Amino acid sequence: MELEKFKYGFKDVNAAVFGDAGALTRRPLALVDFATSEITKFKSLDEALAYEFHGKSIAAWVEGLQTMRPTYDGGRGGGSGMDKTFKFGHAGGGSRGGGNDIKDLPAKLNVRVPIMHKSPEAVLDAFRDLHALSKTEFGITVDEQGFVTQYVRGGATSVGIWGKKGEMVYHNHPSGGAFSDSDLLSSASGLEKGIVASGKNGDYIFYKGGHFKAGPFMAAVKSATLKGKDYSDAVDKWLKKNQKKYGYTYIFRKAK
Repeated sequence: MELEKFKYGFKDVNAAVFGDAGALTRRPLALVDFATSEITKFKSLDEALAYEFHGKSIAAWVEGLQTMRPTYDGGRGGGSGMDKTFKFGHAGGGSRGGGNDIKDLPAKLNVRVPIMHKSPEAVLDAFRDLHALSKTEFGITVDEQGFVTQYVRGGATSVGIWGKKGEMVYHNHPSGGAFSDSDLLSSASGLEKGIVASGKNGDYIFYKGGHFKAGPFMAAVKSATLKGKDYSDAVDKWLKKNQKKYGYTYIFRKAK
């Protein structure tokens, strides 16, 4: 990515994510090192771009980016039994979203909810009806009035879709699993209100609060050790436990 393009677009995100290495947050302007969870603050963007990080400058990391944010990836599945330990991860294999995504007409979702019943919640029900059991990932963005503004078909394990400030991002997980690391990093780094991952078991819902701590949250996602009977249970427990600490609201809505 060209540096001038980055500087122009950086104002429209909470953070730029450099793969598994780290992220540059905008407010405060700081580098989050995923390996150490250390946060380094800067006085200006030019100072940040010159900073050496994992063997090269942040400017060099920027030049290697295709997008500032990860795609939304499917959560991993898991077996049952005694409590196990996990790290946040994402489904492997299959085609990846973000490169071969196909845009569809938002009207196909909008017509499923009568105008007098428009709401983000009603649209989520309509999205579930269409894609909760799909074998491909789909994503939509929904504004605060309940109108779908984007509708994208992704790959087998991910979809590239990002919304505007105040919108929600809904996508499905063919695996049925909970949020992936990419889901949470992408949501944290954007200006959307939050994200939903829908699957056969229900809807995993994540809302960012007014005092959401994007940098510390992303560092925690990359370093956390989760415990549960399977991956989804472990993610559910961790997200419930850390709501107040990082300033978000998490809900699991079981499938009807």
